[in-house]
Amino acid sequence: MRLIHILLMFALVSCGDDSDTKPQVNNANTTVDAGVDAEPDVAAVLMCPDEGEIFCGGRCINGQISMDHCGECENSCQIGAQTCRDGACACLSGRELCGSRCYDWTSSHDHCGSCDTKCSASEACVDSNCVFVNDRQEVLGVLEFTNKARALRQDCGIYGFKSPVGPLQLEEHLSIAAQGHAEDMAANNYFEHEGLDGRSPGERATDAGYPGQAGENIARGQASPEEAVIAWTESDGHCTNMMTDDYKELGVGYAVSSDGQKYWVQLFGVP
Repeated sequence: MRLIHILLMFALVSCGDDSDTKPQVNNANTTVDAGVDAEPDVAAVLMCPDEGEIFCGGRCINGQISMDHCGECENSCQIGAQTCRDGACACLSGRELCGSRCYDWTSSHDHCGSCDTKCSASEACVDSNCVFVNDRQEVLGVLEFTNKARALRQDCGIYGFKSPVGPLQLEEHLSIAAQGHAEDMAANNYFEHEGLDGRSPGERATDAGYPGQAGENIARGQASPEEAVIAWTESDGHCTNMMTDDYKELGVGYAVSSDGQKYWVQLFGVP
């Protein structure tokens, strides 16, 4: 009976319409012959003698490390966020599991600092904190070039040479105050540290909820974040502000007036 069964199986596999014998390719570029059962038979199991290998799509796969068949067939790990380790999908270093996917909590808008923290439409996730931004690209550009300037020895004119200091962290309350002043100057066509309501930079920071001391740089007319920071480094007082080691946090404001003038604000904070 066993011999008859084998012969019948051979006949079924060997015969049939030629149109059904063309190979198919799945998402993992694995060639699967039409007509192969989804469940491996005894012969298939014997084809994968090495420990940790599983039979998937007509071939043996190392289920301990396969990103497309991790531990079992079709169990795909998240590319760029997970790795297959010992037959299970695991988050890469610096990422955390939220539901069934891994996220970088330092920059994920929907999972900022934790799985349950989602930033609003007017916020960006920076260093695991939701930070208010008006134009994320411009704001983060000012932060980037400011920290690059602080990492170098600067000639601040009458205030002398300033040694390199550590990077600043973007801070939400300072950003709210800086953005408000940039928008006010752009809307009302003025360029002063004192606002039209009489408030100083420190008072604006306090009103926005910042608990520490604050100092401010403003600029107008520069086309990009890099140009604005260069202009500040070339001005003695602004350069000194930017190179002050006591400042650890930064708020950035950016606005454009109706006639196309760009306004830039740096609001430095001592926590």
